[in-house]
Amino acid sequence: MFGDHPLVNMHQINGFSHVTVLPTALYGERTLLMGGKVCVPKDTDLSVVDWLDEVGLAPDEIIRIPDSCMFAGLKRQPELMDKLAELFAQGFRPMFFHTTELEAEFVERMGLAWNQTASCDPMIADLFGHKDFVRRTADALGCPKAFPPHIIVHPPWDTDTITEAVHEVRRMARDLGMRHVMVKRTDLVSGEGMLRTTSPQFRPFLSQNRRHPLIVEVEIDPHVPISNQWFVQDGKAVYVGASRQIQDGYVHKGNIMASFDRVLPEDVLLNLHRLTKTLVGHAVSMGYNGVLGFDAVWNQERGLLYLTEANARVTASTYPLKVAHRLGFTTWSIANQVIVPAPWFETFNSVRGALGPMLYNPRRQKGVIPYMLGALKLTDMRRMGLMAIADIPRHAELALDEAIRRLTQLRD
Repeated sequence: MFGDHPLVNMHQINGFSHVTVLPTALYGERTLLMGGKVCVPKDTDLSVVDWLDEVGLAPDEIIRIPDSCMFAGLKRQPELMDKLAELFAQGFRPMFFHTTELEAEFVERMGLAWNQTASCDPMIADLFGHKDFVRRTADALGCPKAFPPHIIVHPPWDTDTITEAVHEVRRMARDLGMRHVMVKRTDLVSGEGMLRTTSPQFRPFLSQNRRHPLIVEVEIDPHVPISNQWFVQDGKAVYVGASRQIQDGYVHKGNIMASFDRVLPEDVLLNLHRLTKTLVGHAVSMGYNGVLGFDAVWNQERGLLYLTEANARVTASTYPLKVAHRLGFTTWSIANQVIVPAPWFETFNSVRGALGPMLYNPRRQKGVIPYMLGALKLTDMRRMGLMAIADIPRHAELALDEAIRRLTQLRD
């Protein structure tokens, strides 16, 4: 699924300090679901590992780095650096969540080229992570309708320039039968840095972002948020799978996916595959390496399908896709979501007690996997993840809904 080489999963989340809606530091605990060899920093909550081992989903090896930053910690642990170097010499490849200067320095210290990893040179990844770059690239590749109609405004711009762009894009929206226009930063994720132009926060947003390029774009509303994922290795791109996304407003919360991509109609899958394949081919020609995901919006009523952004990194879809691959079931469905549990859930054991027989059971080939449990201890942004496994998407969704109900309902 993610190449022919065994992986050393090093999913520390760097480069997302701007995200205010998610506890990004503890999202790295999802790495425990990747299997194989996993590196984690010292403050990682490992309370779920014994249970994961019982159900056959624990990593083969957990390499704990005695520092809150695994890359800083490795610099002070030559024996661990030597161990990793030996693994890489044996053919293992490091997979990072998102490549920054920290990962680039580590790759250089290991004497690796980026094509000897399962991730991408940050100079290339950063380009694909910018919403204006992928829109310009789609235009240049002869796909001008891959993204919703839009105008990209580069600094220095003034309010008059934005106002003119909004008026023009409103006309584009009317032509599509849409009502709303959005403005968005080109470099943010998880619903950050985007809002409708009719929002009371529109003027303050412009004041705060005068130094940034902005995209003024038709909002496809209503829509079903969807995505697909590719993996590029050794100059070849492999399609991994598609999903329907679970969102709260513009903020991504989870995904629903299934074997044979049964979560979306065939025509939508084919169109999404066609739109992304062109951009993936261009990424390969630039030397891209690793996971490359795409988000899109689908308006069923009018038959509209547009891409919205590329994710040049591991995404939330990567983890359930990897779990499904590890399970080895021919037919499977997974629904996963990040939730805010009731305040009395502070440990894996308390979560386990509430879920009871709903927990994943390999003999029944279904059940719920809790993850990211370290975030239960946070004062702000308490979160945890739930991954429901079943045979068909509807059963996975129902199991997820019931697990959420059990973990969020208030006591009398």
